[in-house]
Amino acid sequence: MLWILIALLLQGSPKPSSQPPPQDSKQEKPVATPDPPAGLRDEDADVENDVKEYTLDPAKAKHEIEVGNVYMRRGSYNAAAHRYEEATRWQPKNAQAFLKLGQALEKKDDPLRAAQAYRKFVELAPGDKQSKELQKKIEKLEKEAEK
Repeated sequence: MLWILIALLLQGSPKPSSQPPPQDSKQEKPVATPDPPAGLRDEDADVENDVKEYTLDPAKAKHEIEVGNVYMRRGSYNAAAHRYEEATRWQPKNAQAFLKLGQALEKKDDPLRAAQAYRKFVELAPGDKQSKELQKKIEKLEKEAEK
């Protein structure tokens, strides 16, 4: 009788199997990332959208210079330098944009970049009356940048 009891108990117990457990037919759904809070944006996602392609556009360059002039009058030299830089991208041979960029960079204490901008102005407008004066200023700024 003991043998019958043992046999019944053994039949009801699960036997170890070498097969993996069956998988659910439902596939796992990807976890959605939450949207950033209102007013904030995911900067990594916007990198692809932030890339600008510049083509020759003198009207846009002129507008950027005008806005840069407003910033210079207000004493916002970083903003002015950014606008003048944009102008040089819209019209790479605009000597005035490089002159104004150099002035803004000089005001914000960036002598090396100011010298580079002035050098580009002299390269684009060698006959301009300010070119000789700027040559001296370029040398002075480069010495200042070495310090």
